[in-house]
This record gives sequence, C-alpha cells and structure tokens, in this order.
Amino acid sequence: MLPRFNHLPAQAVEMFLNGVKENETTAGRDLLVKLVKNKDLVARVIHTFPYITVDLYDTTGPKEVDIVQELINRKVVEADKKKKCCMQSRSIIPG
Repeated sequence: MLPRFNHLPAQAVEMFLNGVKENETTAGRDLLVKLVKNKDLVARVIHTFPYITVDLYDTTGPKEVDIVQELINRKVVEADKKKKCCMQSRSIIPG
C-alpha cells in the first residue's frame, strides 16, 4: 500500500475473478493464495454491480501473469465465459 493511504482504515471487499466458474475448490484457493501472496498486483475492474468482477495480473516478474489463466492452465478451477468491461453509470449524491 502506498504511504499516502496509511491513514485510511483497513477494508475488505468481496470480489470475483473474471472467467472463473463460482465453484470453489481447496486446490484453487491454495494456488490463488500462492500466486498472489506478498505481491503487488494489477486489477482491471470489469463490473462493480451487482458485485465486483476483476481481471487480475501479476506484473512483478519478467513476464506478466494473468492469474485466472494460470489457475485454468493448472486445472484447479473451471473456465467460464469472460465478461467484457462495462462502463457503468454512476450517480453523484450531493453531500
């Protein structure tokens, strides 16, 4: 996390990986943790409603790794149709 955000309270948000069926397996969860733990990742937000869906990339090595594709290649998750990025309209509520 960048130092300029240290003053903000920690938050958790439920997200789904784009292109993965929602049947969770122990092997899939374990490999996901191994692939992302202690790494800076890049997330491309695909949808925010009704839930957040992201494409997730590890850019720390010499070659960019698509986390979902890596999980699929290692046969620990089942592939699903990838959703296209959607520019959703947002309302601004005056404070």
